[in-house]
Amino acid sequence: MAVYSTGDLDLPGGQVVVAPMSAEALSQAGGLGLILVIDGEEVLIGEWLTATQARASWTSSPLLVFIAEHHLRTDPYLPQILTLLGDQALDLIQEEDRELFARALESHISS
Repeated sequence: MAVYSTGDLDLPGGQVVVAPMSAEALSQAGGLGLILVIDGEEVLIGEWLTATQARASWTSSPLLVFIAEHHLRTDPYLPQILTLLGDQALDLIQEEDRELFARALESHISS
């Protein structure tokens, strides 16, 4: 089992992948609390609405399970990949998508 977190966790018997985020980036994520992919077959996504209320969606839709798992498995690597690419990233990322990448990676990609 692997857990992707924004901070260190003590999880005996499990792998913890830490992808640190700034307070600003965490605030952009809103009330997102949990994305759980189960055996590549189901996904549970939970979010906080208020301090005492939450809601969740659970599905076995193959497309939504794929999207959630893909997001969890690839996002932690994006900052490192863009760092390795350096200025080449500008050649690869379309101009209309650059701001999206800059927010997601807490960096600034100039044009």
